[in-house]
Amino acid sequence: MKGRKIMKVNKLVLAILMIIIITIGNISYAANTNKANSSNSTKNTTSKSTRNIEDEDVAEGIESLKIEGAEISPEFNTEKYEYTVKYIGEETSLPIEITTTESYYETEVIGNNNLKEGENLITILVSEHNGDNVATYQLTVNKSLVDEEAKAKEEQAKKQELQKNIAIIISCIAGAIALLIIIIAIIRKIKN
Repeated sequence: MKGRKIMKVNKLVLAILMIIIITIGNISYAANTNKANSSNSTKNTTSKSTRNIEDEDVAEGIESLKIEGAEISPEFNTEKYEYTVKYIGEETSLPIEITTTESYYETEVIGNNNLKEGENLITILVSEHNGDNVATYQLTVNKSLVDEEAKAKEEQAKKQELQKNIAIIISCIAGAIALLIIIIAIIRKIKN
């Protein structure tokens, strides 16, 4: 009779251990899945729109403007003349690629040297070969040495990871305490 009781107790303890292990595994899996999902959701995707300009309505000035290693906003459009540029790095000038709407237009870039941390103003003048101004574009360049936004996101992610790990540890400790209480109760029952 006592042997059957011990077998039942062993089966009960084994079942409880399996439940705790499965619960801890599920908590850990959920934490890792949430981490993967949050890292995927932070990826930026940009869509490029194409502008339809009829041949007789072609705007004069710059057809395309690209700055390697910098973000221009809003998206470039020949008929928009003011832009904000976000640049992170140590360079004191930006590699600006300009394509004009007419091949004979000349461009002059003013203020693209000695860029300092903070706000800088770059002006791009587009003119005909005789000097007549066609268009003026202004770029407000916000230069920083460190990507504060990315740094803040990284710190937030570390904080969330720490919170998840603490939750897992607390769950494990609670499970172990519950298991210990059950084992003590079973041992007391067997002794009686």
